[in-house]
Amino acid sequence: MSPTPEHVIASINDTSLRPEEYLRHLGSDGARLRAVATDLTAPVPSCPEWTVSDLVAHVAAVYSHKTAAMTSGKHPADGQWATAPPDGLDVLSWYDTELASIERELSARASGEPSWTWWPPDQSVGFWQRRMAQETLVHRWDAELAAGSTTALDPELATDGIDEILGWLGWEFDEPAPGAAGQTVLVRTPGLAWTVTLDPMSAVVAAASGAAEPGGAVIEGSPEQLLLHLWGRAPQDAVTQTGDQTALRLFAERLAQV
Repeated sequence: MSPTPEHVIASINDTSLRPEEYLRHLGSDGARLRAVATDLTAPVPSCPEWTVSDLVAHVAAVYSHKTAAMTSGKHPADGQWATAPPDGLDVLSWYDTELASIERELSARASGEPSWTWWPPDQSVGFWQRRMAQETLVHRWDAELAAGSTTALDPELATDGIDEILGWLGWEFDEPAPGAAGQTVLVRTPGLAWTVTLDPMSAVVAAASGAAEPGGAVIEGSPEQLLLHLWGRAPQDAVTQTGDQTALRLFAERLAQV
């Protein structure tokens, strides 16, 4: 395997944070998720089929899988990572163990160190540093919602999360999107914008100056509300959507496939 550059995160709009910042957010949001998970039987409104116990178990399993990816140096096989609490551990204790493990592995490795990831353009530890901070941010919010009160998302991290999820729209899907034929959607938050051009099998996403293309659509809002909207966790009116309704529908359909 050829050497990997030190900074390899494929940030479309130059939003990526430093590795130590991702790790700081992972630690603080991970601790906050744990602190509010006091009623494990409570439903999670943003994940309708889950209880808080299910949410905590999901995040713990995600941490276990990513730790295994880094320690094994390859796509973890079944049995190489935990999908449920080991014998003798309750779900919260398991979560504590897996959070400590992922923090330890990510802290011990340089962002440019090679690592298997499920995103072909970025096979590095830096991908997991970013992804685990973003995963924990959104699920911390889920846990807070289940507990009855949410706290603000860090705006820099939320902006980077917008960049991350939009980047995945470039993944080529198995089935063509009927009607997608070059429509554009401008996704905009204060100071930054991305242009999404919808094609039948994928999308092309690029940094934008902020001006809407003639005949295109615009989705805009604060970093927090826009990120939550893109992850299906904010009502439609939490962001402003204007312009070509067909483009907005196709964008929503493409996003749902991520």
